[in-house]
Amino acid sequence: MSKKYALRSISYPYDNHYITTDTDSVYIVEYFDSKSEAEEELKSRLVDDYSSYKKAGNFSSFDVFDGYASEKVLEKASEFYTNKTGEDLSNIEDVLELELSDDEIVELMILLGINEYDVIEIDEEETVYAIWINKAEKYLGQTYGGNIVAFDNKHLRFNSGGLYDQFVGALERYSPQGELSDLSDDPDALLSFINAVKYLHYEQSGEVKYIYTDLIEHSYGYYGNIEELIQINSLLKKPWFEIREFTMDEIEQINKA
Repeated sequence: MSKKYALRSISYPYDNHYITTDTDSVYIVEYFDSKSEAEEELKSRLVDDYSSYKKAGNFSSFDVFDGYASEKVLEKASEFYTNKTGEDLSNIEDVLELELSDDEIVELMILLGINEYDVIEIDEEETVYAIWINKAEKYLGQTYGGNIVAFDNKHLRFNSGGLYDQFVGALERYSPQGELSDLSDDPDALLSFINAVKYLHYEQSGEVKYIYTDLIEHSYGYYGNIEELIQINSLLKKPWFEIREFTMDEIEQINKA
């Protein structure tokens, strides 16, 4: 079984700061045949992120710089600092004052756990997942003119604001429309489900009736677990969206087409 290398985007939940110990939203951005090519792309992205954080003063938005660094992270940061300066680290923020090479920036971000990308080795036949939006007849990612976004899990948990917004935007743009009896073989069960889920609504605008989601308002500040949204599809004659399985190679071939 041949190997490839996947560059992944990692997102963190937010609750006053980004919680870097919880990386439950991970999706694949790009595939590479060569490990060195993947690592070069990783370096480019992390160095750009580091520069942006430093320019904007955003490091304090991560838990490790907001008083919540674990002992393990503090030990690694201290070792990094001492190896670089020959001195003891008195404050974790001091590592941000070091003059670093690009390779050292990558090393520091990974050991601190604030890297929003990583590289993993993956089998071409390994299962990945993509979200198919039925009315659009496109996958998430394609709905905005890009490549298919491939996930390494089939759970609807988004901590990435941009990706989450894409998903919610696609749901709103391609929402189920019509009478409940046209949308479902069991309209009463569908209405009961909608009423039970606080971010789902059945509304009317002019002559058009449609299912509406206010997920952005529901999850403001923290992109919570919305796996229950998957359940609505079983009540619809035509699912709102589907989570489909692929191999990595199949996704890559579709993106190249």
